[in-house]
Amino acid sequence: DVNTNGGMPYYILANGDPNYVARAGDTLNYAVSYVNGTDIPLRDVIIRSQLVGEMFDTSALQLQAALGGGQGFFRQSDNMIIWNSQNTPNLALLAPGSAGIVTFYVKTKNNYPIRRFSDKNFILYINGEIESPTPVNSDSLERFFTKVRLETRVAGNLAVDAKAYFRDAESGILNQGLIPPKVGEKTNFTIHWQIKNFGSDVSNIEVRGKLGNNVRMVGEPKSNSGSLPRLETINNEVVWNIDKIQANQGVISNPTEAVFQIEAIPEVGQVGGYMPLIGPTMIRANDDFTGQELL
Repeated sequence: DVNTNGGMPYYILANGDPNYVARAGDTLNYAVSYVNGTDIPLRDVIIRSQLVGEMFDTSALQLQAALGGGQGFFRQSDNMIIWNSQNTPNLALLAPGSAGIVTFYVKTKNNYPIRRFSDKNFILYINGEIESPTPVNSDSLERFFTKVRLETRVAGNLAVDAKAYFRDAESGILNQGLIPPKVGEKTNFTIHWQIKNFGSDVSNIEVRGKLGNNVRMVGEPKSNSGSLPRLETINNEVVWNIDKIQANQGVISNPTEAVFQIEAIPEVGQVGGYMPLIGPTMIRANDDFTGQELL
């Protein structure tokens, strides 16, 4: 973001982008740029950047040396980084037209601080200030002061877990066949797909998994989402489309789940080894808070 009040253009960028969207476990490189656009020298300049937001991991904060030397300090009591003439010498006097930049790195937390359904749509704020005791003009005793705020949204996250069972009475589906499976003989398994959604509402969710060789989908699938998985026969892939999942479903409540039955017939070449039932399960969705695609 930028503020040009008082003749001091003052910018803050996250990873070089004013509209950057952060993720959990992300590294953010913040750059604070300033220019003395007045026609008077500014003395004893102070720059402050306050970190506000539950997703900041301030334990991973790294302060970088400013242009012209010097490095700010971090005040833990209010998550404030401060640069002044004592730790950054070129702030002692800023001539008209002179410019500078201070930078710092900070990570976002790996895990979302979720305790209830309303813990969603996380935002990171940098509240920036720059000031000098130098009067704004010769007719005023008012000190030079300007401020700016940068807002960075944090995208949510989706996780899907795939599990296979032979004995699965709880699902209400009866699997038949031999365990261990026998070459040329049919054995049924149930596949459970469970989705956990962290931090934001999502829409247009799609889950995909390709069945193994000599494996096909049988029986009637089930789900608690109002939509059922289906088989795309052209590539023997099971696909499950869901309109919406609310934030934190599966994190502080039961996951969104689908169950479907498969039939597997082992081949001679699989004797003594493993028979792949289903390949990697992939999930994608639209993050309703940031507009980004989640993969």
